[in-house]
Amino acid sequence: ALAIFLMAPLLARHVLPTVSLGAGATRSRLDEMCRECRVRVRDILVWRTRGSLINGAVMGLTRHARFVLLTDALLDRLPEAEVEAVMAHELAHVRLGHMLWLVLALGSTMFVATVLADVTLRSVPGLDRSLVEAIGVSGVEVAITAVGLLVGVVVFGFVSRRFEWQADAFAAACLSESEEQVDGAGAGAMASALAHVAALSGVPPERWTWRHGSILGRIDRLVSLRGAPKAALPINRTARIIKGLTLVMLAGVAGIIFWSSL
Repeated sequence: ALAIFLMAPLLARHVLPTVSLGAGATRSRLDEMCRECRVRVRDILVWRTRGSLINGAVMGLTRHARFVLLTDALLDRLPEAEVEAVMAHELAHVRLGHMLWLVLALGSTMFVATVLADVTLRSVPGLDRSLVEAIGVSGVEVAITAVGLLVGVVVFGFVSRRFEWQADAFAAACLSESEEQVDGAGAGAMASALAHVAALSGVPPERWTWRHGSILGRIDRLVSLRGAPKAALPINRTARIIKGLTLVMLAGVAGIIFWSSL
């Protein structure tokens, strides 16, 4: 499973209708952004969707199997500054380790929640026996697993949305002309890219999604960043707390595994 996960980006490179972004001003600038953000990628690809999709994505955990995908419609229909904003947003996910931390947060939370549900069930006198008599052993196991999945879904959405906010803030800071703080140019480019992509895709800006929140909410956050110091972006503190709590959860997982092996 791990091998498939690591090789998936290489396979997707050939399964999806993609071509390498050709040489030119756009390619040179995007390659320069990779160097500035200290993110190594194997290639920058154009995903040929015949103009049906306006989006960007990054896939791959290692630099040898990491690709940035930009759809043809995005490159054709967005201004250069907005293309750079989308690129910076995708590079932020890699630079800040969002994919890894999201997986760790999800897995550790589900594990601990499942164990706590099981312990709670067993700690209430007669409850486990009553449930077994009512729905059977397999039914109890399914119920405990469902608790872990439910908690995992809630945590996944919570963490994912905040990582999206952090990637937006990273892009705004990256594109700001000021070296010390986020300025109108940087925040405006990212906000404009979000609004433009939503409009061209026919997505209402107020529509809320579990993973990304709403475009309108993300734009409001970008506007509030104007004048914020790059070294102390508010969302970065939130991300550090999330990562710290994830480490605590992982320690809990290790402790539970060790205790159960005694």
